Amino acid sequence: MAVLASEHYNSATGLVIIPDSHADSCGALRGFTTISASHPVPDSRSVHAASSVLKIASGLTSKDLLLFLVSGGGSSLMCLPVHGVPLDAKQELTRQLLSCGATISEINCVRTHLSQVKGGRLAAETDAPVVTLAISDVPGIDPALIASGPTAADRTSIADARSVIEIYQLNPGAEVSDALFDPANESPSTSLMEHPGRLEVVASGQVAL
Repeated sequence: MAVLASEHYNSATGLVIIPDSHADSCGALRGFTTISASHPVPDSRSVHAASSVLKIASGLTSKDLLLFLVSGGGSSLMCLPVHGVPLDAKQELTRQLLSCGATISEINCVRTHLSQVKGGRLAAETDAPVVTLAISDVPGIDPALIASGPTAADRTSIADARSVIEIYQLNPGAEVSDALFDPANESPSTSLMEHPGRLEVVASGQVAL
């Protein structure tokens, strides 16, 4: 996706975030920085990647275009925990979520409410029009589930995230528990994301079939 975008927009600049397994997949793209990060459990590079994306988005104006190309794995590759939650606490919670039998929608519900970029928060940080083109790796084509929807409106609540923790009897630790009772970690309202632009799932399992 990044290669095609760089060919289409000759003057584009941006950031490519990829797993270690694909570190050599796109080579050197003019104007783009590439960051490798961890999947399925985030690491410090994932935090650096998310911080870098937020910096780019917040620096754009209404005369710019934020083109967000996203596919599966973004929840881990782009991870910036909310204030008060250290990375190791979110790593441990991620491991519990991945092994407890929770669905991807339940897992992403929890991750969304512990993130500074997921659940539409990335879109809320920019003044630029946002165009999101997504490749879905989840059942259905709900863009809010793809990489936990950094530019998609989140229809879940922080109470839903607490319910997932309770249903699967997880032990999230004190920092995570406190964060999931903090109203500041509720998903942003859609009014904060009303930028010109579009969000489209361009490929999915159903399309492939």
